[in-house]
Amino acid sequence: MILLDTILVSLASLARLSNRIPQLENLRISLKSNASAPVEEGTKLSGNDDEDRGTLLVLFPKLVMLNGNEIRTKEREEAERRFCSRHMTFKEPILQALLETLSKKHGLQSSHLVVPEKTSLRSKMISELSPRPIELMKALHIYSSTSDAFTLSVLPSAPITMMRRKIAKKFNMDIDRVKLWTVKRVQTKNTDEGQEVWDGAKVMEVGDGEIGYWFDNGDGGVIVEVD
Repeated sequence: MILLDTILVSLASLARLSNRIPQLENLRISLKSNASAPVEEGTKLSGNDDEDRGTLLVLFPKLVMLNGNEIRTKEREEAERRFCSRHMTFKEPILQALLETLSKKHGLQSSHLVVPEKTSLRSKMISELSPRPIELMKALHIYSSTSDAFTLSVLPSAPITMMRRKIAKKFNMDIDRVKLWTVKRVQTKNTDEGQEVWDGAKVMEVGDGEIGYWFDNGDGGVIVEVD
């Protein structure tokens, strides 16, 4: 995967992208010179290549090559330990879970508090007092090399054209310039414990039809390409 001059610097956004492409082995990435994100200090890439390399090794655990340089096991282990020593806790659940996993892996003491995601009073009332709707809104993570990641809520039965229109409006550009891609997880297998494990992924260009056809549960987010 190539992400050159990207402003995708948030560690949480990169972690979500990694979860969508769990078997990614080769990554080329460089930050836009004025890249910035509305996140707290320490939860985004720094712009220092040496420092960011270790962070990227943590966020993308299956990488074999990063920016043309081979990754060795010892380098990854040192990066994981350094990541644990630098961070006490995260507000983002996806980063907190990663931190806890690495702390256990390396036998490090952890007194981190998991910060639950905020739930509005309105959403609690809907889930507790209302029957489950026939069709639920689907939250899709949108990734682009020219913009920071964001989440788009859509109905699975809505047409892809509507999603293209919303993304084009977000980027303030003509809809014909927007191309969409997704990562489909394939080749499943069952472990001895009966848990399903994904061991493959395929990048596909999104065509026409309903959103639910292209984005099932477990599939990757939306990768936006601009002509």
